[in-house]
Amino acid sequence: MQPDKRLIICDRCKKTVPISSIRYVPVGKDTMIRVCSNCRQKGGDADKAAPAVSSKPAKPRVSYYCSRCKFKFKYDPESNATLRCPYCAKADKIKKDEGVSAEKILKEADE
Repeated sequence: MQPDKRLIICDRCKKTVPISSIRYVPVGKDTMIRVCSNCRQKGGDADKAAPAVSSKPAKPRVSYYCSRCKFKFKYDPESNATLRCPYCAKADKIKKDEGVSAEKILKEADE
């Protein structure tokens, strides 16, 4: 059997190399890149391959509970959207979720 003479471009060094020297390396969550044996020997698969992930500050989202349909959800108070349940689209029985206990649910059912 003859050796494979197909050529492919390395995503790191952009050189044309034989396909037998290429390995796929994960980058991020869903992306793979082709890396030749020379680039792998140089090391640092993560230093050039991984894109710079900007750490955005987490938005303060508040947990809410709809006592009409028993749906828990989070809402960003800084958004322009009105506070209403994303499941039933009602806004009349929305409460902050402070860990709903069985006693609280029974009290709400009596009301």
